[in-house]
Amino acid sequence: MNVLKIFYVLLIVFFVTGLLLFLVFVLPEYMACNKTMYEGEKGITFFGDEIDCGCENQAFGEALTQLFATILISLSLIIITLKLIMNKLKNKLISKNVL
Repeated sequence: MNVLKIFYVLLIVFFVTGLLLFLVFVLPEYMACNKTMYEGEKGITFFGDEIDCGCENQAFGEALTQLFATILISLSLIIITLKLIMNKLKNKLISKNVL
């Protein structure tokens, strides 16, 4: 049970760190560049940073956004599943008066 708790806490730490990186670095750049922008236009993030919205940057930003979103969704599903397993094990141990 202790190993599951340690793994659970590590997953939460990775999830929160990834979410912060996603919200601070990846998402603002992705949202600053519209798909309707012309080659060489500059976009402004909601932090006020100016970024180049060239074709390669748009494609890379979209791929990075999709990658981060997939990783974060997968981590959240693993965390939820692990928490349900931990609760089920805890209830079994309580019913057997082991705790």
